[in-house]
Parts: sequence; C-alpha cells; structure tokens
Amino acid sequence: MKIKRNTIQRCFISEVFGAGKEHHISAERMFEIVSKKHPMIGRATIYRNLAAMAEDGKLRRIEVPGGPDCFDTFLHDHHHIRCGDCRNIFDVDMEHISLDDMHGKIGDKRGFVIEGFVLAFRGICPKCQERRKKSTKSLNKEGASVVEGTVSVTETTISV
Repeated sequence: MKIKRNTIQRCFISEVFGAGKEHHISAERMFEIVSKKHPMIGRATIYRNLAAMAEDGKLRRIEVPGGPDCFDTFLHDHHHIRCGDCRNIFDVDMEHISLDDMHGKIGDKRGFVIEGFVLAFRGICPKCQERRKKSTKSLNKEGASVVEGTVSVTETTISV
C-alpha cells in the first residue's frame, strides 16, 4: 500500500472544510476559496488533490446530475437534495437504501450487477422559498398576476 503524504495543498483543502462554512463543494468553488488566500495555487492542483482525497476515502465525491461533482466530508452513505434556485446541495435524512436493496429490486430484474447508485432529489430550499415569496409579493404590489403552475420534484408533481 502506497502511503500518501499530507501535502500543504491538502491542508488548504482541509482548512476550507474544517471552517464549517462549506460542506458540499465543487472543485471550482474550492479553487475560488483557496486561491483567495493562496493565489499561487493552481486550479489543476486543487482538482487533482480533491480527486485523490476522494480516492483515498478522506472525502466523498457526490455526482450531481446537471452540475459539477461536489465533495463531502460526511463519508457514511447518505443522500442529497439540490435546490433548483441557489444550486446548493443539502443532506437528506432518510432511511438508508443499500446496494443489496438495489440489486434485489433492479439488478435481478434487469440482469445487472449493481456497483453503486446515486439518489438525487431536486427541490427549493427554505431560503429560496422565502425569496420567492418576497418576489411574488412585490410583483403583486406592482399589479402583476401570479400564475398557478406545478413544481416537479423527482417523480412526484405538487400543485401550487
């Protein structure tokens, strides 16, 4: 087993996660944050180190449909929801779905060997819901009408 050393670049990355302000972060966002404090660091260095830290099991890579992969410090199996407005990613507290469950429900029926899966929810976070309410109120004050519609959350449609 090859021992990976803890480089100064990895320390910079760990500092960002350790500050607690960023929990789910893309490589580009990590580069923006680290380069403000350490302008000589290269974008490729950040990308390479995040990928290596995920491969080493120090971070978890989150596949984000329709967006860049993000990295998470919570290593246990869990799911995520992405806000359609601000694009931030949040953890979802729910009963864990195991690979065995997926193999039994999907793999056996389709002939696949399930190696992993991504369960990603879409929705609107509380901050963005509040922002939408305020913008709707300001539109109503200006004489605009509010149009009824539907919001799609995964497979379920909720009438508004």
